[in-house]
Amino acid sequence: MEICLDDEQTDLLRALIEEALGDLSYEIAGTDLPAYRQALRRRRAALRTIFAKMTVPTEHASSR
Repeated sequence: MEICLDDEQTDLLRALIEEALGDLSYEIAGTDLPAYRQALRRRRAALRTIFAKMTVPTEHASSR
């Protein structure tokens, strides 16, 4: 899937992901249920992957 965002939308999405990552860290630390903690860690990993993909310039986009 490919999503095209303008600069304002990209900045907003980055900010939302950063906020969610911070919230997840607190939630992970505060939960006592191992299964829930693991699910939160998977979600945090997925968000980190998405965020990393947003910060890497895509060369194929400039060659179109």
